[in-house]
Amino acid sequence: MGSIKPKVMDIIYNIVEADKKLLLLFNGWHNTVLDTLMFYFSNTLFWTPLYLWLIYLLHKKYKKEVWIVILCAFTLILFTDQTANVFKALVQRLRPTHDPEIQHLVHTVNHYRGGMFGFFSSHAANAFGLVTYCLMMLKPTKYYIKTITIFYACLTSYSRIYLGVHFPIDIIAGIICGVVLAFLFYNFTLVILSKWKLLRHQN
Repeated sequence: MGSIKPKVMDIIYNIVEADKKLLLLFNGWHNTVLDTLMFYFSNTLFWTPLYLWLIYLLHKKYKKEVWIVILCAFTLILFTDQTANVFKALVQRLRPTHDPEIQHLVHTVNHYRGGMFGFFSSHAANAFGLVTYCLMMLKPTKYYIKTITIFYACLTSYSRIYLGVHFPIDIIAGIICGVVLAFLFYNFTLVILSKWKLLRHQN
């Protein structure tokens, strides 16, 4: 047992160091145009037209029951966001912009540095949670719906690395959290919808 622990620690150390190198690699690919674009892509309000479009698509499919789907979607985002906040408080992994080892190497935009801790990314969790949930609820046959929504989630997530406020592992963990919670909320929504329809028929 004594020899296993040092090996595990070595593996963790190597993963963390590789994560930092990847961050500096991706963060290093920058220019003034991308600085502006990525700063906007990282802003939740920038994507308001996409959120309204998703609501429209959900309304087309679920009609009078759309309020149940939207309420579950909002609750999902609340869960992904707060789960990320809990992990940040527990893990307390410094963001790249606050990591004393590499912060002087990190490219920032508009002096944006984010909060102190970054594991894991709430932006990635929220974006992939929302997209996974909506795609499962919509089951779209049109390819462009999947393309646009997945592109949004990927672009939002990558912007966090570009801005230097998250390591790649922060993003990957956020994606996993968002997808897992989306599957849970999808099944929960189906149960609620079936019970609601049954209740309406009884009345």
